[in-house]
Amino acid sequence: MCVEDNLDYTFFLNKAFQSIDQEFSVTTFESGIKALKSIKELKSNRKPNLIFLDLNLPDLSGLEILKNIKQSKSFSNIPVVILSSSNLSEEINRAYKLGANSYITKPSGYIELKTMLDNVTRFFIKE
Repeated sequence: MCVEDNLDYTFFLNKAFQSIDQEFSVTTFESGIKALKSIKELKSNRKPNLIFLDLNLPDLSGLEILKNIKQSKSFSNIPVVILSSSNLSEEINRAYKLGANSYITKPSGYIELKTMLDNVTRFFIKE
């Protein structure tokens, strides 16, 4: 699952996900509220294996979404990777305190994005 409000970046994320050698589907949300609602409505056998989460969303902050996910008994074990343009130490520390499994500053190039997604998914999604 990916929560990202920037449509251009979402396009490249989806393209990069399609190009890596792992078999999985990616559900993308542009809204934090819609993503959180979707997560809460999921049955336990349909939980995402991994969540990429932007911090700066227009309707609900990524940190609020992270907090909700990590406080839920059903979903707290889902790895959450913060994928943000911010590299402020205060935001990074807060994300980790709320339970983020990783914090990555958004790669600026497509090749770097593809490499990062491949590495992160291989690490968190055990085949």
